[in-house]
Amino acid sequence: MALLILVLGAAIRFTNLGSEGLWCDEGYTAFAVREPLPTLLSRLLTVDDAPPLYYLVEKAAVSFVGRSEAGLRLASALAGVLSIVVLLWSAFRFRTPVRSRPGLVDAKDPDPNDAGHADADRTNADQSRADLWSAATLAFLTTGVFHARQARSYSLLLLFAIAFVLAARSLLTGRGSRTRKGSSWVLAVSGILLCLTHNVGIVLVLVSLVLWPLGTREGTSFRRWSLLHLPALAVSAMWILGGSQLNVHSELNVWTEHYWESHSLALAPLYSMGLFVPGGIPSDDLAVGFSVPANLSRLWGGISVVCALACLASVVGGRTRAVGAHSRAVAARSHPTAVALRVELGLLLAPLVALTVVSLVVAPVYVLGRTDVLAYPAFALLMGRGLSRLPKWPAFGILLFWGGLSLLSIAPSYGYRDLGYAKGADRELAAQLGAELDSADWLVHTFMTSPSIEYYLERADVPHQTAWFPLVAAENTASDYPTPADSISSYVSQARRLRETIEAQLPETGDVWIFGLVAPTTEDDWGRVREAGVIDVGQLGYPVSVFLYQLVGMRSVPVAYAYRQDWVAGDRVVLRVPKQIWTPVDEIPDVRFEVR
Repeated sequence: MALLILVLGAAIRFTNLGSEGLWCDEGYTAFAVREPLPTLLSRLLTVDDAPPLYYLVEKAAVSFVGRSEAGLRLASALAGVLSIVVLLWSAFRFRTPVRSRPGLVDAKDPDPNDAGHADADRTNADQSRADLWSAATLAFLTTGVFHARQARSYSLLLLFAIAFVLAARSLLTGRGSRTRKGSSWVLAVSGILLCLTHNVGIVLVLVSLVLWPLGTREGTSFRRWSLLHLPALAVSAMWILGGSQLNVHSELNVWTEHYWESHSLALAPLYSMGLFVPGGIPSDDLAVGFSVPANLSRLWGGISVVCALACLASVVGGRTRAVGAHSRAVAARSHPTAVALRVELGLLLAPLVALTVVSLVVAPVYVLGRTDVLAYPAFALLMGRGLSRLPKWPAFGILLFWGGLSLLSIAPSYGYRDLGYAKGADRELAAQLGAELDSADWLVHTFMTSPSIEYYLERADVPHQTAWFPLVAAENTASDYPTPADSISSYVSQARRLRETIEAQLPETGDVWIFGLVAPTTEDDWGRVREAGVIDVGQLGYPVSVFLYQLVGMRSVPVAYAYRQDWVAGDRVVLRVPKQIWTPVDEIPDVRFEVR
């Protein structure tokens, strides 16, 4: 079964890895790893402020396999497979009976066949079976597969989180002092790697630190427990002392901001657990790329949630296949199985609550479908433990059902696309643009449009000129900033200067291509823009509308392309503005713009 889990898990992660186009954040990764190492580190310290490990791993990977879509995602796919391997290894290390392990029989109790050893063997067999099912859960469920097919850091973060959670569980159950001597090293090293991969890794380290009271008396001491967490805390402090990374999510991830405008942040832990369950949250309610087909009834999502609750009930209810003395031992609060359950529940709920509290009190760092990956290993462990306690055939049925829903959810990643929520729109758009761009034409990007578009134009060797509006959009090209009303005068000045720059270099027959969000908020309004094929300043989102106004005033301009930029950045247009239709500067009066 273990080999089958590994083979299928690897196949799901590697099949058609380059089928889907890059979205803007993956495009950002592609350009970041292209830079020389000193420039990359400087960017991470001054602009992105992300820890360096993922980008260093990614840079090493693409140096061997290239910067194709599949090449850029290879490191994440490998990390996804290694995550399965780590859980399978945990399952197999519990298989050896205690009585057959040299040096583990107490000298004062030389009988290797006593009841204590028999109970330990049975407990280990239960844990081995639970971890095997957890490996299958991780292999087939949506969240792990989704991140393994992204050229972003979350698959690597998940790998280190799994190692960290398993080590914490081992130490807190008391096994780390005897049969798990390496757990201390694993906990310390994986904690460091967590914090070097993503700043949010510190949340799991802090949660683990405060969960020490959940352990047994046979577990590690609090002094040693604290020392094992100290290196990760020190590493993390180097990157987030200024708090700037917290503000990255507050100011830049516009799709996250919009999601929490219509959802209660206080309920974020429930949303995440619904997201962890395949089909638990329908794709039309969630700004993330789980493109469940529109004709899939929500009934199936409800059934999926019921299956998860059944697994949780079988765990919390304490039902096992064991009988007699072992059942009574398992029910005891100090028994390793009971402790492991408490630790897993704590490592599922506490990170989600911590992210929510930080988001409510400090700054929004809760990025649904991303940063909550910290809690996903504990979810997989709990679901695996639940499946292991259910009868075999219902357990297999639930796993197959979840696997099927997961594949449907990320079908666009394999080439079956629902473009409303799929990636790849930018690849197709860049191909169309490349056929029409002249080397003297200018592309004026706004927030989140340039990384993937420019990646594909570069690979197709399409010469053109590039600019950004507003200028801040060039500082972190895969992100967004607020656009307050009092920024109008600044944006007007920037627009006029950019017009002067382009006008001095653009031939009379040249074009300016402008990327922008569409202001209408209803589907009918968006449909009318697409049908008319033209747009004016009042229909274009702020602040790009300011730049368009400085070129043509209130004149309508043709919409060259109308598209949805994947599942993160809404309805957009590309406007082709020939220099021949520009309005003279002295005929453009000052106007008040509506910020929307």
